[in-house]
Amino acid sequence: MSSRSKTPVSARRRERVLAFQALFMLDVGQVSLETALEYAHSENLDVQLRDWLEERVRGTWSDCPRWDDLLKQHLHNWSWERVGRVERSLMRLATFEMLRCQDLPFSAAISEAVELAREYGDEKSAPFVNGVLDGLWRAHQAESNAGEAS
Repeated sequence: MSSRSKTPVSARRRERVLAFQALFMLDVGQVSLETALEYAHSENLDVQLRDWLEERVRGTWSDCPRWDDLLKQHLHNWSWERVGRVERSLMRLATFEMLRCQDLPFSAAISEAVELAREYGDEKSAPFVNGVLDGLWRAHQAESNAGEAS
């Protein structure tokens, strides 16, 4: 998979693309987790971000059923089976980042997923990813606020 964008990207953006590509490979089922990570690390241009990338791939993939269950709750008139692998992989990664990574605000996780959906998906991918992730985040915030009020 190569990006269609011709503009230079930040090191974190490049690492996120590699994490997305590794997760996409895993979703397609062609490779093991270790092989996907080897691919990502072979393309990794910033050794300092190696752990950052690996945390995202391992964390996203290890809890994939949990992320899928959360995402499915925010699909409206759409079945999970109809969601494309690009969108699935991006939404799983963003969900992991929103709920588990303290180094990235939720809005940045959504924004990054939407931008990558524009690059790697079709014309409907970005709005779809944005809508599902926004719904998930709002529900998560409502649950957190309800838990604090109790």
